[in-house]
Amino acid sequence: MAKKSYVKADEIQIKGNKIFSPVRSKWLPLTPEERVRQVYLFVLTEEYGYTIDQISEEMDVAGRGSAQARADFVIWRSAQDKTDQKPPFIIVECKSDNVTIKAQDYAQGEHYARMTDAPFFVTHNSRETKYWRVKKDRMPGYRRDREHPPCRCHGQGNRRVVLQAPRIQRKGVRRPSPPMSQRDPQPRKKGPGRRL
Repeated sequence: MAKKSYVKADEIQIKGNKIFSPVRSKWLPLTPEERVRQVYLFVLTEEYGYTIDQISEEMDVAGRGSAQARADFVIWRSAQDKTDQKPPFIIVECKSDNVTIKAQDYAQGEHYARMTDAPFFVTHNSRETKYWRVKKDRMPGYRRDREHPPCRCHGQGNRRVVLQAPRIQRKGVRRPSPPMSQRDPQPRKKGPGRRL
């Protein structure tokens, strides 16, 4: 029987008390956080178009001699950027569903993003997903939240594609604005009878 090659997280595989990690190509203990992590990996690959070869899982981001700091997912713009050891694009921190994501978790994601020079980070469990832009020209603690995750092409001169990133509709979360090409070309009026 030929061994199946896992190039996409096209399904969540669970056998007894184990869950398969396509990124690490191995079976892991099925913990609440691991389940959240593997389900979100499915979202990243199937809904947002990232590939397994762009992603590292449980990656040490602290470097030698530092306290242990492991990001749940580290995502690069491309597999080549990962191979070339360029700075990552997104850091993802997952928490189990029975944990409320707190300010310290946002700070942890921001810290990992700053350590690796990643411009974005995500905090996620099945109850809450927040997307953040790290402002490197500001002090730590200043971060800007986003309505949707950045797409792979963000920052590569193709703004129209970024605005058309896949949308996940969640209760209480606004959808992003439509792309500029689909908006009303008439300028808005400011005040009575004035145009911008």
